[in-house]
Amino acid sequence: MTVATRKRKPAEEGGAIFDRELDDLPQDLRWREWMGRIEAVLFACASPVGREDLARVVGQEASVEMLIEDIQAELVGRPYELAQVASGWMFRTRAQFADAIKAAADLGDQSLAFTEMEMGVLCAIAYH
Repeated sequence: MTVATRKRKPAEEGGAIFDRELDDLPQDLRWREWMGRIEAVLFACASPVGREDLARVVGQEASVEMLIEDIQAELVGRPYELAQVASGWMFRTRAQFADAIKAAADLGDQSLAFTEMEMGVLCAIAYH
């Protein structure tokens, strides 16, 4: 069987291979795919994701830092941001929307005192 006609086994049969490098794609499409992978990982995680974990989903020649910068540039003007925290990176709602989040929660006279980190985690959970 030639490479062109060979079919890949389904993941449950142990045949799926995760292609980090994406060498078959043009550079611009490869970069967009890597950005999408990083966003997907961050979106799926309620806690910060470290650089080493993000590096597992992109090619060896990819700069995680540059990919993150490009994602951040695309998020300008959005109500959420990609923020670096002590243990990695995470999506969080911008502080200017805190009142809207509180109003949506309909807390009434209740007062909740959260740290910025706790609020970021809650916003990430709510966003998911």
